[in-house]
Amino acid sequence: MSIFYKLKSKKFNFFYFSIPLIISGLLIVNASRNNGGIPVLNILNNDIKEAKTELKKLEHDISILQNKVDLIKGPNVDPDILEELAYQYLGFAYQKDLFIAIE
Repeated sequence: MSIFYKLKSKKFNFFYFSIPLIISGLLIVNASRNNGGIPVLNILNNDIKEAKTELKKLEHDISILQNKVDLIKGPNVDPDILEELAYQYLGFAYQKDLFIAIE
């Protein structure tokens, strides 16, 4: 009876040792594949960094536009900004501009 118990005990020890080893190996393999895990995490981190830099650029553009709006609204209007906007959007020209007629 003791021999049977020792064999049974060794089988259980191997079983309890091998199953967690197999499961952890499968988890490591799954984490390193492209269906999820570490590569996808790295891709998402890169996407977040790109989105943050784009956000900073857009916030800078917004601050520039807000400054222009503040200069042309209200009681203190900047005439240089108005002249530049009229030149750009309404087709006004400066005296030093040259025009070439195109038919």
